[in-house]
Amino acid sequence: MKETIKSIIEWSEQTFPDANVDGQVDKFNTEYEEYFEANTLQEQVEELADVFIVAFGISRFDLQEGLFYINEAWRLYSNSPFAWEDLEQAINKKMAKNRKRIFIHSGQGHYQHKAGIED
Repeated sequence: MKETIKSIIEWSEQTFPDANVDGQVDKFNTEYEEYFEANTLQEQVEELADVFIVAFGISRFDLQEGLFYINEAWRLYSNSPFAWEDLEQAINKKMAKNRKRIFIHSGQGHYQHKAGIED
């Protein structure tokens, strides 16, 4: 499936009904840090995909705030060695994995996927 911002927002709304913007901003910051901690280019593009997915999801709460985080994700991408096709493929691959996962609400707007299910 080719993902779009709209499809990711819809998935986020369905999968994380009790999420809130603060929890998602925390998640964005975690993914942002993981991008810089990645040891290989493959890990880096996967983490960048996560950054974009979370940024798109933030848009469901507040478009202006979502655009701020999408811009931050775009800034990371524009300084990366990846072609857009590489990032798009990583986003599609990660979303296919996410769509198979079971997520558990862990409080305060945070969710965590169950270990062992499409890790």
